[in-house]
Amino acid sequence: MAKGGHVIVKRKAMYYVYILRLVNGHFYTGSTPNIGHRLTEHENGRVKSTKNFRPVELIWYCVFPTRLQARRFENYLKTGSGQAFRNKRFIINSKSIIDLESWQSGLTRRS
Repeated sequence: MAKGGHVIVKRKAMYYVYILRLVNGHFYTGSTPNIGHRLTEHENGRVKSTKNFRPVELIWYCVFPTRLQARRFENYLKTGSGQAFRNKRFIINSKSIIDLESWQSGLTRRS
């Protein structure tokens, strides 16, 4: 307990992996500890990779407890098999559909 009887709760850092749909129909995958700030950077053209493909649309994100886990999953999503996984589990047709339940159940069983 802190002085004055207040309880101090230290907030654990979280790390996000996210997928954006760009105006040209392509996808951008990234990771960040502050998703709100990072999306603002994308929207305002401060990210070199996406500034010429605005507006961007957040279509999926996931939270990880460590930066290492987030970076590993981001790197996986950028591989050929990761892109196939992304398309199968998170993107259906040309609409932004998030299928988190099937993704989570896919982690516990082999497809």
